[in-house]
Amino acid sequence: MRVPQHGPRQPPERQTANGRNSQGLGTRALSVCNRIQRISASRTAPLLPQDGAISAENKKFLQGFCNKSRFDCGYSTRVAQPEECLPLMITRRNFIRGLGATILGAASLPAYAVGVEPFRLHVKRYALTPPRWPEELELKAALIADPHVCDPWMGLERLQFIVERTNALKPDIVLMLGDYVAGHRFRTGSIPSKDWARVLTGFNAPLGIHAVLGNHDWWEDRTAQLTGKGPPIAGKALLDAGISLYQNRAVKIRKDGHAFWLAGLDDQLALVPNRKAGRKRWQGKDDLQGTLAQVNDRSPVLLMAHEPKIFRKVPESISLTVCGHTHGGQINFFGYQPVSGTTLGKKHNYGHITFDASGSPGQTGTHARKHMIVSGGLGCSIMPVRFGVPPEITLVHLAPGAGSKSPPLHRSEIDA
Repeated sequence: MRVPQHGPRQPPERQTANGRNSQGLGTRALSVCNRIQRISASRTAPLLPQDGAISAENKKFLQGFCNKSRFDCGYSTRVAQPEECLPLMITRRNFIRGLGATILGAASLPAYAVGVEPFRLHVKRYALTPPRWPEELELKAALIADPHVCDPWMGLERLQFIVERTNALKPDIVLMLGDYVAGHRFRTGSIPSKDWARVLTGFNAPLGIHAVLGNHDWWEDRTAQLTGKGPPIAGKALLDAGISLYQNRAVKIRKDGHAFWLAGLDDQLALVPNRKAGRKRWQGKDDLQGTLAQVNDRSPVLLMAHEPKIFRKVPESISLTVCGHTHGGQINFFGYQPVSGTTLGKKHNYGHITFDASGSPGQTGTHARKHMIVSGGLGCSIMPVRFGVPPEITLVHLAPGAGSKSPPLHRSEIDA
């Protein structure tokens, strides 16, 4: 490349903070100018015309590069001398601005996790054909998990909005998976169980509303913790509102001339250790074997359970297990999850989870023998914080050929 005869434009001298000329800092500046030369050589058009004049386009290109690299290179593309490239020193004002931006960015993450994401809502959809599911039977089930109703995080107005949003999806059946009461103390007010139960009756589905209880529904009832008997207050509110409550029972349901069983377990962590009650260990109220003993034919079975840990014990005869409890970990910081929420591990606390015949998780396709869907839920537990796991309505579409379009709803009935 030919060097211009008139030489580069000489920049004015600059003084550093201690008054010394900054030309002594030219080693790093030289490398930057060499980068400019390499970039110019890689461009399709030559950076300098043959006559040595710098075009307006190329001048703009060099100015942009020099500004970004914080050096003044005199618009020259030859190998520059150190004294020709002077660094732009960091001023106190720029330092304070940068520090303020860093602090603001760090503060915005918890603010988002507390004040924004817990109030979001999206629909998570799954389409699958589980084992032993009839080819002629198509079913859309809306899963409602872990609302943890309380002010201000899950007030009655927000709960009503969730009900309306679910109805707009036109599910065939609504499955509520427990933990209706608040799971933390960071709230401005509690909401009586009868009030939120009344709102939940607003779900509109041809096959009805079906519910199981969660651990917090048991834990928040002191009388139930002492006696060890239920249903707890939350369960009574659901029954009084006319919602079907499943505490270790199974019911056969018919749709479009085909039958399937809906089974529901009581909670697996219902009773906490209590000296007054003479209880030294955690005790569950679930009875998987007794519940499945009520299934008296070969129709497919859908199983509702609050905690996913039961999945290892679920037999392969169950077509699909649906759970909540984990909130998807509640915090997922770009792949980092501080909390699992299930003994299955952090990689299996949310979404569509499958086991093969040997009990190994994560298998799909023909090797998958057991299927479970874990909903991310709606509310918060322990702390009113969500990050990377927004509240969700989970819509499960069971049909031959996953993802096929649902046909018009037909008259259906429930066998009591």
